[in-house]
Amino acid sequence: MNPTNTREAIVEAARLLVQDASYYGLTFRDISERVGIRKASIYHHFETKEALAVAMLDRAAEDFGNWARRFEHEPPMVRLQAYCFDFYRDRLQAGDKLCPGGAFTAAWPHLGDAVRMAVNRLFDAQHRFVKQALIAAQAGDATGESQDPEEIATWVIASVQGAIVTARARGDASLFERLCQRSLQQLHLAD
Repeated sequence: MNPTNTREAIVEAARLLVQDASYYGLTFRDISERVGIRKASIYHHFETKEALAVAMLDRAAEDFGNWARRFEHEPPMVRLQAYCFDFYRDRLQAGDKLCPGGAFTAAWPHLGDAVRMAVNRLFDAQHRFVKQALIAAQAGDATGESQDPEEIATWVIASVQGAIVTARARGDASLFERLCQRSLQQLHLAD
């Protein structure tokens, strides 16, 4: 395996472990087993668990940005449905798996600044996507009603994160979809 492929495989294995077992479940031993390399080889690419976490989160933010560009010209509700169902349910297996960023929140008091900033970069990318959809919806709203898109975007993200945790805790991945559908209905946006 060449160094670039090894690094990518380590980052992907880290994402999968974090989605299964949170940041606390991320171990170099488990990564080495998944990738098929010696544990010491990981240190050639990442000096610390924190450095690996930052790389994994930055990759998640990059992947989200690439995904989001596919939907940026869609109608607002289509964008928000895609956020919940295409991105979270289908790509990240929400309800069975944790959000790569949300998986760090349990360890928040113990995280270094670099990891916290990387988590925030991931959530900021998602917040921009949701907020832009809400702004587009307001621009097309003939009623003249206006809500703060900043605050509503934060609520949407919190609703999705809550749906992920609730569905996983209940052992019912389909609950994620039902909770997200209810949240999107609360926005009263046209399809």
